[in-house]
Amino acid sequence: MHEDAGVSELNIGVWRRGDWVRSYVDRRLSPAEILLLLRYRAALSGSVLELGPGAGRVTQYLAELASELTAIEVSPAMAEACRWNVPVARVEVGDMQDLGGIGDGTLDAVVASNNVLDVLDHHERTAMLVELRRVLAPGGMLLFSTHNRDGHARRPWQPRDWRRPRALVGDLV
Repeated sequence: MHEDAGVSELNIGVWRRGDWVRSYVDRRLSPAEILLLLRYRAALSGSVLELGPGAGRVTQYLAELASELTAIEVSPAMAEACRWNVPVARVEVGDMQDLGGIGDGTLDAVVASNNVLDVLDHHERTAMLVELRRVLAPGGMLLFSTHNRDGHARRPWQPRDWRRPRALVGDLV
């Protein structure tokens, strides 16, 4: 890669290599992801776009909810694994920033889990959010995760002690 390549170009280059396919073939969801899928299952029941599905960890669950599911993955190897793991999903190899083929207001929901939007720099992320607003139907939902610059070692969705049910319930609430 060129020395002054942008953040997203560097990230795209890394992910296109597909070095991490084996580590992304998994069905485990975080407690936060489980709660979000349960809470927003009605919003996820229509036409859904998933950005950066990897090998299909979240895609497998979205496929059970969505009437129509499309996923855009930059890595051909990850996309192939996702197709294998979730044959009912339409998985395309492409750049998530290129949504020109999607009509205005045609999606009920967009899911961008696993901090996938953080591969973009600030300007690209801002443009991406504007583009996602364009493709979402009025009242549509954007469900995404992102890093917290002010975060500490324990993430908000990580319970303090899994062995104490009250602490777990309190942390989840």
